Amino acid sequence: MPGKRVVVFLLSIFLFSITTYAQSDLQLAAPGPYAVGLKTMRFQDVSRDKVVINTSIWYPALVGADGKAVEPDQSGAPYPLVLYSHGGGSSPAEAVDTGLAQALVSQGFVVAAMRHGSDSSTNSWVDRPLDLLFVLNSLAALDEGELVGMINTDKVGVTGWSSGGYTSMAAAGARLNPLLIKDLLDSPFDPEDMTDPRYFYPDWNWDTFAEYGSRFLTLDGDNLWPAMTDERIQAVLPIAGGDAPLFGEAGTAAISKPVFMIAATADQYNPYPVNIVPAFEGVGAVDHYLLTLVNEDHYFPIDPVMQPVLAHFAVAYFGYYLQGKEDYARYLSADYITSLTEYDNLVWGVYSEE
Repeated sequence: MPGKRVVVFLLSIFLFSITTYAQSDLQLAAPGPYAVGLKTMRFQDVSRDKVVINTSIWYPALVGADGKAVEPDQSGAPYPLVLYSHGGGSSPAEAVDTGLAQALVSQGFVVAAMRHGSDSSTNSWVDRPLDLLFVLNSLAALDEGELVGMINTDKVGVTGWSSGGYTSMAAAGARLNPLLIKDLLDSPFDPEDMTDPRYFYPDWNWDTFAEYGSRFLTLDGDNLWPAMTDERIQAVLPIAGGDAPLFGEAGTAAISKPVFMIAATADQYNPYPVNIVPAFEGVGAVDHYLLTLVNEDHYFPIDPVMQPVLAHFAVAYFGYYLQGKEDYARYLSADYITSLTEYDNLVWGVYSEE
């Protein structure tokens, strides 16, 4: 579901700073050795009506005499790439508001967050993953500028909050299920139901949506739209976004990449038992994980209390799959969760009140 940010954190203006977390037994939440630099780039996809995709790129940087980040730090290059997809109606700055850009870059990643331009339309469910793949291809083709040689576009992760969680699932290989979507559109609609996609898109018309999708996607003959993924994507981390009604059992079973879902039991837009649990249990990839935040709501990624959790597990997960840090596997387990002393609302896997 699209996320509606109700709080704008001043953190977003400190684009070159690294968040300092309180001392915690979440070992990877503390800033790493790299400073954080920022560049913005503009990519244009002529195959889709010349759509412009403005992209913020955070990278490991050297620090000048004034203490500010300057040119890229090539000492550990090329760095794995994490693509960030923002929530509905938000912006690339959300990667900073959540603390993920600072946390990941400080630990030796490049983070690229694209601005999705069609969030006011259901076309975004096609455009979002295509935006992401186009930015990936554009970064892989860089042949000039300071970022040349900085980005390992063969080691790619994807993450995002809310609608960005949908983008992540699609990038993992989840396939839209037109039969389920048409059934949804034929069902009675309660305009007060925030869990129904039509709450955000009340004028959703199947024929218009299908016509747009058919311009870029071709049915494979099995009643599912084709996957919008890439072999270079090796791990995805959807945050507060399951979108099970769009994929269904067959669509999520098509997922071929490792998936680590972080979700909250009190999410207003993606109800935990209806959207999150079926999406997690339906993932086709062997490696799939779920971290459940009990009694947290949709906005936990911008809660300063929960941000160390997000930072730690993002660094651990992408560190394991993209940086080859095998010792980080210990963080991706129920035993590690039960060892934590400061967070008693974290559950590894599906949460049951029983």
